[in-house]
Amino acid sequence: MAARVPARIQRWLDALDEGYGGLLERTLRHRWLVIVGILGIFVASLGLVKRIGTEFFPDSDESQFSITYKTPIGTRVEKTEDTAKVIERVIDKSLASFGSEQLYTTLISDSGLPVGRAALFSTNTGPHAGTASVNLLPRGNVPSVDVVAAERVRAGLKDAVPGTQLYFFTGGIVKRILNFGSDAPIDVEILGYDLHDASNYAARLANSSAGSVT
Repeated sequence: MAARVPARIQRWLDALDEGYGGLLERTLRHRWLVIVGILGIFVASLGLVKRIGTEFFPDSDESQFSITYKTPIGTRVEKTEDTAKVIERVIDKSLASFGSEQLYTTLISDSGLPVGRAALFSTNTGPHAGTASVNLLPRGNVPSVDVVAAERVRAGLKDAVPGTQLYFFTGGIVKRILNFGSDAPIDVEILGYDLHDASNYAARLANSSAGSVT
């Protein structure tokens, strides 16, 4: 195997091997000094916790977000498309205030289930559901991140599509990796037979801090 490796690369590998061996030998010779040094650096780093800050799932600004919309079950796809048009107009209005250009580059909406095998790859659950995907301008060219842009659209849609459930997802592949494949780091699902009580409980849960609702 050594004969196949060029002499220059072989010499570099030998030097790297000797350097690693020498460093390991010195480390083992002064092992207690190394251990105390590592512990000292660890203790010193604890003082930076308050300055650096922490978060459970960090936001990843990938300049994109999507909206899943669900009209009442049984709604015809034509009516769902009308809802999609309203959502598109709100997105266009909410993200069109950056100088003379829009904050987004592309907007794609998809209502209902596609025909044939393509339905297997759609996130839509029926003719009453759809998805709107928005790609923002590249980072550095806009004054806001995808989370801020999504919140602007959320505020614009507050009373625009009554009776329609809206789910916002910011980010792309990086966000999904951080969430282990899920759309969001935390999902809360409320189940029950009394829709009135469930709605009241959901409102209390949304307006309260974690763990304060019993």
